[in-house]
Amino acid sequence: MFKRIAGGFLIFLTSFCLVFTSVGCRKSTQESGTGVWTVVKQPGYSEKGELQRSCADGNGSVETVRIYASKGLSYTEEDGKIYVSGIGSFKGDFLYISSKTPDGKKVSGIARSAFLDNEKIEHLYIEDGISEIGLCAFAGCKKLENARLPEEVSLFEDSIFISCQGLSDVSLPSNLSEIPLSCFDSCTSLASISLPEGLKSIGYSAFNLCTSLKSLTLPDSVEQISANAFADCTGLQKLALPDSLKSLNDSAFSNCTGLTEITLPDSLEFLGDYAFFHCKGLTSVRISKNLLRIEGAPFYQSNPELVISTDAEEPLEGWSENFNCYFEPEVESEEIKAHTLTVRYGK
Repeated sequence: MFKRIAGGFLIFLTSFCLVFTSVGCRKSTQESGTGVWTVVKQPGYSEKGELQRSCADGNGSVETVRIYASKGLSYTEEDGKIYVSGIGSFKGDFLYISSKTPDGKKVSGIARSAFLDNEKIEHLYIEDGISEIGLCAFAGCKKLENARLPEEVSLFEDSIFISCQGLSDVSLPSNLSEIPLSCFDSCTSLASISLPEGLKSIGYSAFNLCTSLKSLTLPDSVEQISANAFADCTGLQKLALPDSLKSLNDSAFSNCTGLTEITLPDSLEFLGDYAFFHCKGLTSVRISKNLLRIEGAPFYQSNPELVISTDAEEPLEGWSENFNCYFEPEVESEEIKAHTLTVRYGK
């Protein structure tokens, strides 16, 4: 889709985006606001638009930013579609990507690696109508703080925001069915995120190393959490798994040391190896008798005082003995040995 074809062209614009603020907050800097920007008036290339967000002072005041759609971006045409392909001559920190080029042509999407490792972008707003966002489009934009994505997309590829270490606010498309592979991997400032209703799957390492993520509520539509999806989210303390969940794969929540208790929903059919590896704070897990298969050692190196409760009257076929729960010794010369977990049946 994003592979460049012969005859593709680049359009380079020379004028810079004009950005200035109308202050409705106590501070005049953009950092005084909180939350994702929302459109008040959509900007065009001939007139200013407005974006607003609430202020951190809690008094209901609003910060307003007046902008033009970002000028100077580069574009490429592929298979009859136009994509934003790079930063071009734009030098601002507030990137507003319009759904039309300056000469009025429709923009279909953002090309792969278009803004890879950009060191200036702090705020991102993508207009509705842009339906494709390519692989690593904003990967490594370490100063990026917030991002508003289009309301609907038809293509949302892997690793779009990987290693965006400053990203703390993001608004996702409402029709998203999957958070793709490594989408927010290593976004260490992401403390919370609202996931759209209708979401079916969380991809491999989608939120790996999101160390600031403290609580998570998954929509009732989610059926699969892929391997390593939330691995090393060491700040995660509260987790609500939906009744729709069927598969929780290998190392999905490994090294989430802040978790203390988990209820696995009745809908869950598969629990993967190392799913809760090294979850040292975990004291209570509830497992349903509907769980058909437990792979390997889902609680390996977790808390030796972990108590597992289940409504099953006895271990079921497909359940590993003692859940294969082993603990590494404190002294290297000692043997690795199984620890007898407390398992309460018929509860």
